[in-house]
Amino acid sequence: MKTLLCLLFCMPVFAWGQKILELSGSVADNLTYKPITGCVVELLQLDSTVLLTKKAGGWYQEGDMIEHYAKFWLTIPKEGTYLVRFTKEGYETTYIEFEAINFAKREIEKKIPTVYMQRIRMLKVEEVKVTATKVKFYHKGDTIVYNASAFQLSEGSMLDALISQLPGVEIKSGGQIHVDGKLVENLLLNGEYFFKGNNKVMLENLPNYMVQNISVYEKDGQMSEFLGRDVGDGSLVMDVRLKRKYAAGWLFNVGSGYGTADRYAGNIFATRFTDRSRFTFYGNTNNTNDERKPGQQTEWTPENMSDGLLTTRMAGIDYYVKVQAKNVKINGDIQYKDTDQDLQNVTNRTNFLPQGDTYDRREGVLRNKNMLVSTSHKFNLKRENLDLNIRPSVSYRTYNSNSNNQSGTFLEDYNNFDDAQLDSIFTPELGTSLREVAINRSLIKEKLSGYDLNGEITASSTIKIKKTPDALNLSGFATFEKSGEDKFIQNQIDYYSEEDVTTDFLNQYYNNNPGEGYNYGLKTRYMYGVTNTLNLSAYYEYGQRYSLRERSIYSLDQVDGWGVGTSNAIGMLPSVSAYERTLDFSNSYESRLYENRHKLGLSLRWSKYHKNSSWWTQVDIPTTIYDQKLKYKQGDVDTLINRQTALVELTSTFLQWRTLDRKHTILFTYNINSQAPDLTYMVNVSDSTDPLNVTIGNSNLQNTYTHIYRLSYTNRDKEKQRTISARVHYNFIKDALAMGYTYDKLTGVRTIQPANVDGNNKLGFEFSIDTPLDKLKRITLRSSTFANYSNSVDLIGVRGALESNRSIVNLNEIREEFRLNYKINESTIGMKSTASWVNATSARVDFNEINVVDFNYGFVADVKLPWQLRLASDILMYSRRGYVDSSMNTNDLVWNARISRSVLKGKLLLMIDGFDILGQLSNVNKVINAQGLTETYTNVIPSYVMLRVNYKFDLQPKKRG
Repeated sequence: MKTLLCLLFCMPVFAWGQKILELSGSVADNLTYKPITGCVVELLQLDSTVLLTKKAGGWYQEGDMIEHYAKFWLTIPKEGTYLVRFTKEGYETTYIEFEAINFAKREIEKKIPTVYMQRIRMLKVEEVKVTATKVKFYHKGDTIVYNASAFQLSEGSMLDALISQLPGVEIKSGGQIHVDGKLVENLLLNGEYFFKGNNKVMLENLPNYMVQNISVYEKDGQMSEFLGRDVGDGSLVMDVRLKRKYAAGWLFNVGSGYGTADRYAGNIFATRFTDRSRFTFYGNTNNTNDERKPGQQTEWTPENMSDGLLTTRMAGIDYYVKVQAKNVKINGDIQYKDTDQDLQNVTNRTNFLPQGDTYDRREGVLRNKNMLVSTSHKFNLKRENLDLNIRPSVSYRTYNSNSNNQSGTFLEDYNNFDDAQLDSIFTPELGTSLREVAINRSLIKEKLSGYDLNGEITASSTIKIKKTPDALNLSGFATFEKSGEDKFIQNQIDYYSEEDVTTDFLNQYYNNNPGEGYNYGLKTRYMYGVTNTLNLSAYYEYGQRYSLRERSIYSLDQVDGWGVGTSNAIGMLPSVSAYERTLDFSNSYESRLYENRHKLGLSLRWSKYHKNSSWWTQVDIPTTIYDQKLKYKQGDVDTLINRQTALVELTSTFLQWRTLDRKHTILFTYNINSQAPDLTYMVNVSDSTDPLNVTIGNSNLQNTYTHIYRLSYTNRDKEKQRTISARVHYNFIKDALAMGYTYDKLTGVRTIQPANVDGNNKLGFEFSIDTPLDKLKRITLRSSTFANYSNSVDLIGVRGALESNRSIVNLNEIREEFRLNYKINESTIGMKSTASWVNATSARVDFNEINVVDFNYGFVADVKLPWQLRLASDILMYSRRGYVDSSMNTNDLVWNARISRSVLKGKLLLMIDGFDILGQLSNVNKVINAQGLTETYTNVIPSYVMLRVNYKFDLQPKKRG
C-alpha cells in the first residue's frame, strides 16, 4: 500500500518534466452529422508547409460498419498560428486556421469544435457487386467484428439465435451475454442504448436478417467520451449494427401461433429509424414458458427449464431522439409485464447431521400472479465545457399468490418406502411403516398479496477545467420506496413420538404495512490528467438512508370458530375488534434504520502503447464509513443499536496486456468485496412464526470480506477463424455469514442463528476452443471444459450436544460441452454432447459420498429441403445417474423440430413447431452444500405442436437524387 501511494503522488512530478501540446477534434458530415472515418488531417504552417499528417479515428469503414467517432490528435511543435487541412474522397477539402498561443502551464490538449465537411455532388454510376469469402470475425483496432452473414440460421430466427453462434460468446439465463468469460454490460443498437438493462427485449424481438454485423469492444463511458481520454468509466459492450437498408424507415414484424395442449404465442415488433431518432414498440404474449428453439445450438437442458406453467404478457415503447445542432440527446422506455404461474413441485432433501442424517419430503402447489409497470428516461446536454445528464425512473409492482404445501421429516430414507406409503404423508393418518420413523408432518396453506413502488432520479454534470486536462464531476441521486403486504397462513403440524402424536394449529394474519424508505447521495470527483495515458482521480460521497419496516401478526386461531377444523376460507378475517385482540406481541415488530455514510476513494488509470502491444491497468480503492442506528421493537425488547464501521474494498482493479491486433490478450483482476451484516440479525430476539424454523439474533457478527482472483488468456486468430480461451479463478470468503442451526431430532425443529465462519473457498478452471477443422471451414468444433473445487462450510448442531459442529463438504465438479457442425451449401448438421459430474465428500464419519452424473448427446440439423421447405430439428438424450431418489435417475429422449416455408417474396413465413414430440421431458434440479443435498422436481409444459405465422415488411424512404 505504501508503494502504491508513493507511485500515485510521484507520477505527477515526473510527468511535468515533459510538456506535450495536442490539438484534438472530430470530423463529421455536414448533412447527416455522421462521423467521417479515414479522413486525412494535416497540420500546415501558414506557407502551406506540411508538418504532420494523421487520419481521423485511425479506423476505416468496411462494408456497412459505421464507427462511433472520428477523432484526431495533432502534436503542436510550438506556439504559433497554423492551418489544418481535411481531405476525404467524396468531400470538398476543408481548411481551418488555428492559433496556438498562451498555453497554460498544465494545458496538454486544445480542442476545436467539430469540423463538418461537405459532400461533392456526384453522378450516379452503376452498382458494382463484389463477392468475398465470408469470415466469421475480424478485428478493427480493439474491436471484434462478427459478420452476421457468415452464420447459418433457420428462417424466423431472432437475434438470440445469431449471438449464440458467435465464437467465444455465450447467452446465459435472463439474457446475460458473456464474451470470453467477461460479462457484456450493455447491449447496444447502432451504438445507442435500447431498453437498457433488459437484453431479452432485443434478443427475442429483433429479426436476425436485419443485422449486418455485431461489434464487441470496450466502450468509453460518457465522461471519457466528453473529456477525450480514458478515465476508467468504460464498459464492455456488444453493438448490433443494422444493414444500411434498415438504417432509416419502418420495419414491422408480426407473428402468432396456436398449438395443441392450448399453447399459444403472439408477438409484434415495430420500429422506425432515422439518423437522429428511433421509435420502437413491441408486444408479446405466450403460455409456452420456453426458451427452446428447434435446431439451435443453445445451452438448454431440462434443468434450465422455467418452473411450472407460465403465461406472460408484455409490451413496451423505446424512443431515442438526437438534436444534433443543440447537442441534446433524449431517450427512454416504458414497459409493462404481467405473469401467471402454475407451479407444482416435489422436493427431497437429505439433511447432513452429526449422529445420523434426516430426510425431508415436500410437495407443493403454487399459483402466483405478478404485474409490473416501469419507465425510465435520460436527458443529455453537451456544451464545450459541460456535460449534463438527468435520469428519472419509476416502477410499480403488484403480486398475489396462493399455495398448498405438505411436508414430512423422517429418520429413514424415503427411498425405502413405496409410492403408496409416501402418499400417506398427506392423508389424515400416516401409514404404519412411516409412522415408526416419522419426526413431524406439516400441512400449510398460504395466501399473499402486496405491492411495491420505487422511484429514482440521478443527475450528473462533468465540467472541464479550462487550460488543464482536468475535470470536475458533480453527481447525486435520490430514491424512494413504499410497499405493503397482507399474508395469511394456516399451518397444521403433527409431532410424532413413540408414545403419542401432538398437533399444533396456526391460523395467522400478517399485516406487513407499511414499508417505506428513502436513500440519497451527493458525490464529487476530481480527475487529474497527468498525461494523456495517466489519470488520477479522488472522490467523496455523502449519503443518507432511512428504512421503516412494520409487521403485525394476529393469531386468528384464538378466535372462536377459527381454530382446528375451521371452515373459514384462507384470506378471510373475523371482525376487526375480534382479531385485533389476538395480536402476537412476541413476534410482531417495528424496525427503523437510520444511516449516514461517507465514501472516499482514490483511483488510478494508466495505459501504455508499444509498437505491437498495449498495457492497461486500473486501481480503485474506495472506503465507506457507516454510522448506523437501528430502533427495534419486538415483544418485550425495545432496543437501540448503534454501529460505526468502515468497509475497505478493491474494485475495478485489473492489469491487461494485449497485442494491437487483439490476437493475444492476458487479463488479471483482483477484487475485494466487503459487506456488513444486516443490523436486524444482531438483535437478540427470537422469531417463532414458523414453529419448525425458529430464528434468533447474534450481536457478535463481523463484516464479511470476499477476495476474488481471476487470470485469463484469450487467443483470436482471424486468419484461422479460431478462438481459444483459458481462465482460472479463485475466491475465498473471510467471516462468511452462515445461517447455522441446531436441530432437534425429536421434533425436527431447527433453531437458526446467523454466525461467521471461515473456510469457504472455490478454485475453478475453464478452457474453450472454437475452430474450423478443414481448409474450407465447413467443419467447426466448439469445446468447453470446466472444473471446480470448492469447500462449503456451515455450522450445524444437534440439540443436547455441547456445541455446534463445523459441517464441511468438499465439492468437485467437472463439466464438458462438445459441439461439432458440418456446413454444406445452405444446410448445417451437427452433433452435441454435454456431461457433468458432481462429487461431494466430507471428513464426517457418517457422511455418505455423493456422485451425481448428468449427460446428454444427440444431433442438431438445419436443412434445406425440396419445394422451398426448411427443416430445423434437434434430438437429444438427457440422462441422470446417482440421485438419492431413484425415480429421478432417468433417460429422457427429447425431440424438437420445425418445418418452415417462406412465401410472398420472403415476407410471410409459415412454420410448424413440435416440442418434446416424444413426451419424455421432466425437470429435476439439485443443490449440494454443507447443510445437505436437495433434489427438486417441478412440472413442465406438456409436449405440443404449434402452427406459427410470421409476417414482416419494411418501408424505406425514397432516395434523393
